[in-house]
Amino acid sequence: MIQKSISPDTQVTLLLCSRLGQSNESSPRPLNATEYASLCQWLRNESRSLKHLFEPEVVDNYNKISRLEPKRLHALLNRGGALALAVEDWTNKGIWIISQSDENYPRRLIERLSNKAPPLLYGAGNSRLLSNGGLAVVGSRDISERAILATRQIAHHCVQNGIQLISGGARGVDSEGMQTVLENGGYVIGFVADSLLKMSVNGKYRQGLKEQRLVLVTANDPKTPFNVGNAMARNKFVYCLSDWTLVIASSYNEGGTWAGATENLKNKWVPLFVRDDVDVPDGNYRLIDKGAIALPPESFSNPEKFMMVLKNTQRSENKPCVVCDLATPYSSVNNDVNEYKMSAVISQSELISINETADNSIAEKPEQSDHDLFPIVWPSIEKELAEPKTDKELAECFNIELKQMRSWLSLAIKKGDVKKLSKPIRYVRAKHKGSLNTWIEI
Repeated sequence: MIQKSISPDTQVTLLLCSRLGQSNESSPRPLNATEYASLCQWLRNESRSLKHLFEPEVVDNYNKISRLEPKRLHALLNRGGALALAVEDWTNKGIWIISQSDENYPRRLIERLSNKAPPLLYGAGNSRLLSNGGLAVVGSRDISERAILATRQIAHHCVQNGIQLISGGARGVDSEGMQTVLENGGYVIGFVADSLLKMSVNGKYRQGLKEQRLVLVTANDPKTPFNVGNAMARNKFVYCLSDWTLVIASSYNEGGTWAGATENLKNKWVPLFVRDDVDVPDGNYRLIDKGAIALPPESFSNPEKFMMVLKNTQRSENKPCVVCDLATPYSSVNNDVNEYKMSAVISQSELISINETADNSIAEKPEQSDHDLFPIVWPSIEKELAEPKTDKELAECFNIELKQMRSWLSLAIKKGDVKKLSKPIRYVRAKHKGSLNTWIEI
């Protein structure tokens, strides 16, 4: 998205709610989301709009009934010069700005968060993706190798099912999921808490931004450094932009993943899945105890089964969750600003039934066990086989048992993607190899 101009309402909102790139403590403190929502509600009641705030008597009248410092609104609105400089700086660096009155502002945030929805969003990339929903995949920064593989597997399933991935952009689960989806042609929303300007020029995101498959967005000034408070506040935006959320790994009673997941369970924004596996931390089990849906490995062993689990998780009003369509923007039946709640009405017994149904529907597919990691590890092995290598060299390269590597090589030979050489015995990628999608069950 290249923003040619900023709407008049957004300009006023910037004056009211942005620091405009200034860190001077002596400058007036911008309005927070709740203060901004209260002001907008008063303007609606008075049959006025944001532009009327430039009439001094309008501000004076509001000051009489509000708890704001009398001079604060006047001071914020009297920053035209700083606004012009800030907007020019941001737009020259490829950053766009939208407010709640703009078409591309995601209505989900207003519907689900009401007066806590961010007044402004700053971003880089395709802003239309913000309204397309999808699966939020979240988790701790420091995770096990098994959790990394699970994250990548889920990311592959998202790509194959046309589901957009939503992430907080942090190290660990967030970045693993984002990168896997982008590398395989999928769509991603990265709702970051800090340093949007730095992230937007990071080489690993360049292609996704260029191809309009990625949007990086924040509710804070694009230059904002990391701040724990901002990181915690960002969690609810990740949840509220999604159709479902999956927690890969969470500590118990600490950290942003736990805080975001428990906040979602309390507010019932979206159905919450939690990975249930041999390596998960205690926080995962505690979230399941609180009402989250346990998602064992067999529930996401292939794209069809995973899709079935998602589709059978319903809204509280018994309407199925709509899988995001990247070509169709999200629209609400009711555009009123109110709390938008969803709840998971799927039970663990129903989840087991879903898994059994999916197993039967794919019984005719090639011999791949539920726990087979071949589709996930194959792209990495494939790269190593650009030049001939022995099975022992490959096993040492990936730090796995020789027996396991030989099993994967045997499967690759059967599929026609690896050629076995003799004298000495080595393996090399077949010249007629198909695309990556050959290896991810479609």
